[in-house]
Amino acid sequence: MKLTFVHVIFCSCCFIYFSLGQQFEIPEANIELLYPVGYKVSIPGNCCKLRRSPRLDQDLTNNLCISKITIIVFVNNQRLQNVKASCKSFYIISVLQDRSGIRLFAFHGKLNEEFDGRHDGGYYSQDIRSKKNNKWVYTDKTTRFKVGDVINYWFFVDYYDGRNQFGYVSDYRKFNITACPRDIMNDMGVCTAPDPSRYEVPDATVEILQPRGFRVSIPDQEGISLYAFHGKINEPFDGREAGYFARDITSPRNGRWVFTDNDTFLKPGDTIYYWLYVDHTDKRGNKLGHLKEHQKYVVPGESSCWKSLTIWNGEQACSGRLLFNETFDIFNSGSWTKDIRFADEPDYEFVIYNNFEENLYVKEGKLHIKPTLADEKYGEDFIYTPNGYDLGSTCTATTTYDCRRIPFGGYSLPPIFSSRISSKSSLKYGRVEIRAKLPKGDWVYPQILLSPKRYAYGSNYDSGEIRIAFVAGNANLNGELHGRILLGTSSTSRQYGITKKIARSWSDDYHIFSIIWNPDSINFFVDDAEYGQIVPPRGGFSKILEKEKPETAAKWKHGTPLAPFDKEMIIKIGVGVGGHTFPDSIPNKPYTNEEPKPQLRFYKAKNYWKPTWNKDTELIVDYVKVFAL
Repeated sequence: MKLTFVHVIFCSCCFIYFSLGQQFEIPEANIELLYPVGYKVSIPGNCCKLRRSPRLDQDLTNNLCISKITIIVFVNNQRLQNVKASCKSFYIISVLQDRSGIRLFAFHGKLNEEFDGRHDGGYYSQDIRSKKNNKWVYTDKTTRFKVGDVINYWFFVDYYDGRNQFGYVSDYRKFNITACPRDIMNDMGVCTAPDPSRYEVPDATVEILQPRGFRVSIPDQEGISLYAFHGKINEPFDGREAGYFARDITSPRNGRWVFTDNDTFLKPGDTIYYWLYVDHTDKRGNKLGHLKEHQKYVVPGESSCWKSLTIWNGEQACSGRLLFNETFDIFNSGSWTKDIRFADEPDYEFVIYNNFEENLYVKEGKLHIKPTLADEKYGEDFIYTPNGYDLGSTCTATTTYDCRRIPFGGYSLPPIFSSRISSKSSLKYGRVEIRAKLPKGDWVYPQILLSPKRYAYGSNYDSGEIRIAFVAGNANLNGELHGRILLGTSSTSRQYGITKKIARSWSDDYHIFSIIWNPDSINFFVDDAEYGQIVPPRGGFSKILEKEKPETAAKWKHGTPLAPFDKEMIIKIGVGVGGHTFPDSIPNKPYTNEEPKPQLRFYKAKNYWKPTWNKDTELIVDYVKVFAL
């Protein structure tokens, strides 16, 4: 801890009582809109505490009367504060600067939507653990605003006072957007590119097809009405000639404008020379032609990298490559994070995810995840523990509600302990393959899924979820395998994208569950046999939510037709119990999703479902693999 002496000139006359004691106060946040999209939220990085000099303490003890106080503060010969008054006596006060004061800054925000309590982390949610340029800074680089938007936010600060560390929560705050940065507002009030005439044709993606042919495409953008490709093989253009390949494309396909040749045989080292032309109509209705000239692509050799549509950890991957191969010889903490938190929305499963050895362990090259009754660890009626249950500093959630709960008013603690892990790597598009043996037991289910890396389109399922394999552990439900997507929490959005395959039981042996996630579809496989495909309707998945959740649908329209499944996602593996995953239409279900205390009802019915749990009530994972397209 470094001491910095700051000179304070203290000028005074008469005073009854005075104290330099200072408590930490949550600082004001500064919000700045970024150009052309996004925003930045920051709070100051330093915080100081004052320490009285011995002479002043003695004077105060003797009831020194002081009035008309002037304090002139200098730090490194720079004046910080000056209040003029007559001066009678002078004191020098040392100031202790605690540079380790703030240890963590956690930001939580929503756009045009109020928070539903502190458990609501918002869809802008991030823990900041280090300063940048002496400030604690949260940055969003994706959101496009319009005048009239409101950022609702709150934040949490961990503060160290030299002896103890305390958490401080701000009040709910608002930031009203009244103008765009650099005056880039368009006629609709949206903060967008300032000069429509500066439109540039996007970079093309070239793909070599097998056994022959090639494809050249650009992403679909608002205003494009025609895309023209002109190309030659191993011969540069002589001016703006048409070339051997010359075709006008008048409509996009699956979010891209695509030229395809299926006949030309290309060998490593061949060069495709090409130029592009695009008709584009700007926001003002002006239709202009734009060129992208002097382009070329060299066909790579066999050992070279052919760029794929797959994005792995933010980088474009090489086509066909094995990107991730987890065989669970050990638990690799460099590849996985253990989720430690209370389960919450949107599925409200009756589980506390923890790191107990009986719930999560690796044995003989396989990962085991097993749910257990909390009573078995802490005694009968754990759910009524008066002081509640606190996960403490190990909690990986961002809100206090998901780290510590106390039963009250008839509400109980979750009755089940289980485990779940999340991959530290992320992907967009690709093939994910998992060999596993699924759990048995009433109201138990496997979590083998892709979840958003960042909730770009909103919280919960507004940013989507892909369930690679779902099978209920109940004996009467165990023969139905589901591959599905989740677009929201309503019945409509939960049920839209479901594929299924029927067997006697899916939990008796190991199976290989996989998906191929393309930019225009998601295909589901079991044991290398395809059993379903999900594609967006015409106009994209946004069409499904236009009436039910128009705000979310509007966000999806800014993405591809596959949105929200056009952002990077992470792999999650775990075991859930109960909750909204099971619809109320299932016979003999011991609770309903809409009742106020469903997990209490579930716990009271344990004599009916717990006997179905046995040594097979566990998820066993042999391996996890990820391949580029």
